[in-house]
Amino acid sequence: MGREIETQFTFGQKVDVGASGNPVWSRDAKRIAFNLYTPGNPSRLSAKASDGAGEIETLLVDGEIPWDWSKDGRELIYGNMQVLQLGDSGISRSAAIPSISDQQASNAPLSPDNRWIAYTSSASGQPEVFVQPYTSPGSVTRAGGKIQLSRNGGERPRWRGDGKELFYVSMDGLMAAPIEASGEGMRATAPTKLFDLDPNDFLLWDLSRDGQRFLVAKRITGGANPPIIVVENWRAALKK
Repeated sequence: MGREIETQFTFGQKVDVGASGNPVWSRDAKRIAFNLYTPGNPSRLSAKASDGAGEIETLLVDGEIPWDWSKDGRELIYGNMQVLQLGDSGISRSAAIPSISDQQASNAPLSPDNRWIAYTSSASGQPEVFVQPYTSPGSVTRAGGKIQLSRNGGERPRWRGDGKELFYVSMDGLMAAPIEASGEGMRATAPTKLFDLDPNDFLLWDLSRDGQRFLVAKRITGGANPPIIVVENWRAALKK
């Protein structure tokens, strides 16, 4: 950003920009997972080295949107609470998170220590943010039910780097809720509003590790619009 130069990340394919995207950094920042769609082909859950080196790796054909990587980079949360387990020799399997049965759950980041998972669900009639213990597929399910974190709606949650605060978007603006976890239990205090912003501006957003700075892809409004020029009967004009 300091150089003010756009750097291309994917090459050699005609990518449908409108249907592709949703990039997610691995915890060590060495890889980026994303959903890739090229016209005429099924959607693919893909990954590539974040420095741009090497080719795009297809992790799953007919894949869905990735949500987060595990701390060790061996699990990738995607779609409707599915986990792609990645080994040294490639993908081992894809399975559902055993502790979550909500069929409308999505947008699910893991806490920094991998013990908790936040997600958005519209099961109550409107999007709300929930938190509950995270259990890897094949592991013993951790005890503890889900906690509704948001009130009056909420979506697109993000954890602070130390896991002691969770941020999310609501119609009121950007909200923050302190989190207290001890042993197998968790307690969330009432969320507070940090600042006003149009919810549509939060389609792409992130925060610094300490939760003090926010980067938002804000829509630009106002200013002069370029004119649309229509040339009528142009074939006749060419013959003259």
